[in-house]
Formats: sequence, C-alpha cells, structure tokens
Amino acid sequence: PALAALGPLQALDDPGDDEQVVLSDPAGGRYGRLVLREGRVRAGVLVGLPRAVATVGRLHAEDRPAPPDRLALLLGNDEEYANSAELPDTAVVCQCNNVTRKDLHEACRQGARDLAAVAAATRATTGCGSCTALVRRICESAAAS
Repeated sequence: PALAALGPLQALDDPGDDEQVVLSDPAGGRYGRLVLREGRVRAGVLVGLPRAVATVGRLHAEDRPAPPDRLALLLGNDEEYANSAELPDTAVVCQCNNVTRKDLHEACRQGARDLAAVAAATRATTGCGSCTALVRRICESAAAS
C-alpha cells in the first residue's frame, strides 16, 4: 500500500494548537493523519491512500494551502490542485516513481506520443496509477504545443 511520512513527525505526537485531520479505516487498510498549521501541511502520515499521498505530498513540498474539504484531501478526491495545468516543471506528478512535469514534457519532446510510450519512457502511471489522468492531460498539452 501507499505510504508517506511528511514533516517533523514529532508534530504528530504534540500538535499543540495546530489543526489535526484524521481518517482511520482499519478494515480498508487506510489511515491518514495530518497536522496543519495555518492551513498548510506541517506533518503527516498516510497509509493506503495513494491519491492522497500524491496531492498531500505536493502541497507539503510546495508549502501551499490545503483545500477546505479536508476529507476529500485525505481520500485524494480533491482534484483542484492535483489536476492543475499550472503545475511548475519541478512538480512531482507521479509520486510512486518520482516523475516530474518536466520529465513528462521531455519524454513527449523525445517522441513519446501516447500514454503507453510515456509510461515506458518515464515509468509514470506504473505504480498506483492515481496520476494517469493528470499524466494524460500533461502529455496532451505538450503535444499541442
């Protein structure tokens, strides 16, 4: 299952006045706990939530504010940030294989013309698959330009 640990993990033990968001689903093998300070991910642990790993990981790395729907964030259903066409080149699109937007554009520039070719060139989409729609959109955008 997808697993991520973000930020200073001691913040999970002593969050102080920071906001805590917790999802516990033992039967489904899913657990998520985030500590947010001023609406930004300060620390967190995610297990069995691959879509959340991708989105929360980006929010944490870029120090961007979390969306208001905290449950959607933990379930990985908040598409506004994850699918933004305005992602910087350094944004990791495929968390499983650490593939950036720049890597995808480079694969397209070197001749990858469909999702299978991009996956073969970069390994994007070959892990949990939660990035497939975004990878497809980025490739379509690269092909159009």
